[in-house]
Amino acid sequence: MVFRIVKTALLIAFALANASFVSGPGAQAQTHKTPLQIKAPFVATQIVSEAAKGPVRIIVEVKPATTPGYATLGTAHENMPAILSDNLAVEDAVITAHFGSPASSIESSKSLVHTDVLPYFGITATLPEIESLASDDRVVSIDLNVELRPNLIQSVPLINAPAGYKSYGATGSHWAVAVLDTGVQSNHLFIAPGVIAEACFSSPVSQSFCPNGLTAQYGKGSGINCDISVNGCEHGTHVAGIAAGFNHELKAQQPINGVAEFADIFSIQTYHKSSDAVQCKPAPTCATTSVLDIQRALQYVYSVRDKLSGGVRIAAVNISAGDDSHPYPAGGCDNAPGASSLKPIIDKLSAVTIPTIIAAGNAHSTTGIDFPACITTAIAVAATDKTKGAPAIRAPYSNYSSDVALFAPGSGTPDAAHPLTMILSSVPKNFNCFYVYGCVNYTGPAPTLPSGSYAYLSGTSMAAPHVAGAWAAIKTVFAAAKVQDVLTALQVTGIPVANV
Repeated sequence: MVFRIVKTALLIAFALANASFVSGPGAQAQTHKTPLQIKAPFVATQIVSEAAKGPVRIIVEVKPATTPGYATLGTAHENMPAILSDNLAVEDAVITAHFGSPASSIESSKSLVHTDVLPYFGITATLPEIESLASDDRVVSIDLNVELRPNLIQSVPLINAPAGYKSYGATGSHWAVAVLDTGVQSNHLFIAPGVIAEACFSSPVSQSFCPNGLTAQYGKGSGINCDISVNGCEHGTHVAGIAAGFNHELKAQQPINGVAEFADIFSIQTYHKSSDAVQCKPAPTCATTSVLDIQRALQYVYSVRDKLSGGVRIAAVNISAGDDSHPYPAGGCDNAPGASSLKPIIDKLSAVTIPTIIAAGNAHSTTGIDFPACITTAIAVAATDKTKGAPAIRAPYSNYSSDVALFAPGSGTPDAAHPLTMILSSVPKNFNCFYVYGCVNYTGPAPTLPSGSYAYLSGTSMAAPHVAGAWAAIKTVFAAAKVQDVLTALQVTGIPVANV
């Protein structure tokens, strides 16, 4: 069976100039008996099961405000301050009715977290509390707040990106990739000064990674990488370098640049610290994220999409995270735990031409891909090795199903004996691969300034930012291109990939 991989910005641009496409989502209604089954149709049984062990982390959607401010959402006259204020009011009304005043005591005792653009809140609740929420006519849906893990540049010439720079000026200039990850070391010589905006959303299980120690932070320094003593905290800097790195003091053996060499990075730190022995093995601690914090970050991207400095616009969102324990078979996973909380904002972003690009996962599955890549309106990316030619070869660890939209380089054999088959990109200062599977330390010349280094990593985590960077490069030339137009162009201009 043959599938497609990102090939060149040159051919992609040609395809965009000569094609138009049509798509249309479908929906299916279901009815249920109890209020909880009605409000949580796909996770009610799991909620009851989890609640038998203790309070459950859930995401609650409430009916939107009927005020004039909220009515501007998605229109040409969008009033974001009014939208945020109206959402807070309707969320607080429900919270107050069921838990008391949403003061700091409720926030700390129940891990209460508000969202912004769409009317959701996250909270930790007992089964009676959840059933009470389900019986409230103002509550639209209840979902599980699922935990996710990171899905662990010589590949830039492999996809012929330099031809796009030369022939079309497809460099990503004046566009940004929003990297929802473990944060980015913004003063790394491969990254600086490309981090144009930062934020942090970190609802802690054990510890928030926001520099201020709270569940959210905005502005300079808020999207910095988490402490590299925690396994996974190198991840975001590596991903950002692949999408939009540029080497400011190139030395032999170092990567030259990321895919969109002149694009900017919007670093949004969405992880928190976990000490879970199963999740973190063999490390004592690790970085994990949650559906709620990814949702909050996506809502923030939507709210500031036209407000970045210098007129920079957001080309794409990159999420290199997922749940490798349970790949979902072909057909999408819009009914999966967490999906109903993420899909609406993914759809809102797509409507304003911003795709949500997600790694397909590394569970070696040939029949399914990870959540949340399996959400039908996300752009799921699987990995190939770095073999140049046609057909390319699916990386042996990479998940695959017909829900995969694109392949891109992720690595060949991920071990120390084959470092040159892996993806070389930036990592934070003093990072070491000791606890990271599919990682090889870089041994070439270090940057002159002690602001970071490089490492070889493998995974669909590395494939997804190749696509996000390519998206930014294309938007340089075709600024008004819709998500489906760019996706189809990428699919029809790529080389074959053998699913072996």
